[in-house]
This record gives sequence, C-alpha cells and structure tokens, in this order.
Amino acid sequence: MRRYVDWVRALPGKPVFVGYPASFDFMFVNWYLIRFAGESPFGFSALDIKTYAMALLKKEYLQTTKPALPTHWFDGHPHTHVALDDAIEQGTLFCNMLAENLGRTTAGAAPTLNEKLEQIIRADTHLMQLLKVARAANLPQWRVVAGCLYQTVWNSLTGRPTRTGINDYDVIYFDDGDLSRETEAATEARIRAELPGFPAPIEVCNQARVHLWFEGHFGVAYPPLSSADEALTRYASTTHAVGVRLTRADRLDVFAPFGLDDIFDMVVRPNHALPNKATHERKAARARETWPELQIVPWD
Repeated sequence: MRRYVDWVRALPGKPVFVGYPASFDFMFVNWYLIRFAGESPFGFSALDIKTYAMALLKKEYLQTTKPALPTHWFDGHPHTHVALDDAIEQGTLFCNMLAENLGRTTAGAAPTLNEKLEQIIRADTHLMQLLKVARAANLPQWRVVAGCLYQTVWNSLTGRPTRTGINDYDVIYFDDGDLSRETEAATEARIRAELPGFPAPIEVCNQARVHLWFEGHFGVAYPPLSSADEALTRYASTTHAVGVRLTRADRLDVFAPFGLDDIFDMVVRPNHALPNKATHERKAARARETWPELQIVPWD
C-alpha cells in the first residue's frame, strides 16, 4: 500500500478517487490506505460514476445502471470480477464519459469495433430474433456465441450473403445445479420451438457440464468451468471467443476476452489454453474454404 500511495502522489495533478459505486469502493480502499500506509492520497475527494452518468445523461439515478448506459462508453473490456479487470473496465468507462462531457470526442470519429459489431448484429434479423428469445428464456449467464457472430462479421466485411457458411447458432448458459443431459436437451428444444423455420440448427449447451463429455469427444482433458464466460477463454482459436447477450434495456453486452481485432482483421489465431491443436487446424481449414481471405496463424 505504501508503494501505491507513492505511485498515486507521483501522478500529475490532484488525485480524485473514482468508483462505481464510490460509496462502497472508497470506503474499503480508504480503510486499507489508512491502516497499512498511514495516509490516503485522495483525502476525501471521491467521484461516483453512476452519479456522473445521471448528470451527463440527465436521467434519474435508478436509470443509470451499467446496462442502461450508452454502448459507446464501453470498449469491450471483460467484466470478470477480477479486481484488475474491473478497474480497467471502470477506468475506461469513466474516461469515455469525461471526454464526452468535456467535448473532447472527435465529431464523425470512426466507430469502435464494439460499435461495428453491434451494427452488424442489429442488422441481422435472425440473430436479433435469437437474442430476444434467449433473453426471454432467462437462462443463467446465457450468451449467443462463436461462429454465428464472427462469421456474420466476415460476411459483412467481404460482401457475402448474411448467412454464408453459418452451420449453426450456439447458445450457452451455466447451471451447475442441474448437470443432466435431459434438462439441457429440453432447454434446447424450448428455444428451437420459439423459432420455427430458423435458417440453421440452434445448439444450446450448459457449460457447467462440458467437462463431463469434452475429453471423450475431443481427447483433451477439460477442467470444470466456474462460469459461462470462462468457456470462451478455452476455445481452440481466440478468434472464436466472442459472445453477446441482449439486456433488458436492449443493450448488447459483448464479451470478447481476446478482443475483437482478429475478427475484424480476419485472422484465425490459436488459443493455447488447452492442447487442442487438431480443433484449431480443422476449423481454420474449413473456414478458409468459405472465406479464402482469412489469415491462419499456425498452432506451432
């Protein structure tokens, strides 16, 4: 904590503590600083992001929850509840809000990759139908993930018809209270029944039970997951790791643990989280048959 105080004091200007919510974060950070460093570089200067959003948007306090905030304030940082990740996410959020409030945003600036992804998804009728049905199903930690998203982007970038190369639409969720295959199958049947005539099969998978069958299917050991989002960090190619959900406020919540650059650059890059070379190479080769513009990064 002493090193942290020295680092903050070395920064230019007067330090102001920023948090979401500041009332909670400031309380325990201030206690640790006083207890272990003997002082706080912030004094009593604290700014609450939610209150700042209330003033900036001219909305009531309860209307400024994160799902209700403008999408362009978020830069796609993962919300993992890991302290460093959350600090980066909130810092980026506040910096974007501050820049907008002070008029430092560039008029007509190019959209961010998150904004481009949202535009492409919202323009796809079938993806939006699936997102709305999945939202109504209220599955725990659900997301629409992988191929139906990044392949839709590739089709948009290359001018191909919307559903070119899309073999299925994947929905994941996480329910460690029921690991039965029967419940998973019933959930899939329920989603499919809401979308008769959908252009490709809808596959629904409970990520809490993947470790029960993955090794037998792929020949690679698979430790149990702690969340649905964690599953994306283990996909054979980092390019595959993108998922979205539609919030109650109709905001698209994007999770892309490796970022969106490779998807928009049409690069298929291996993910060495698991020794899954065969899957990376097989899927990459198959994708290149449809999108020859792809750049495939070899596993080794």
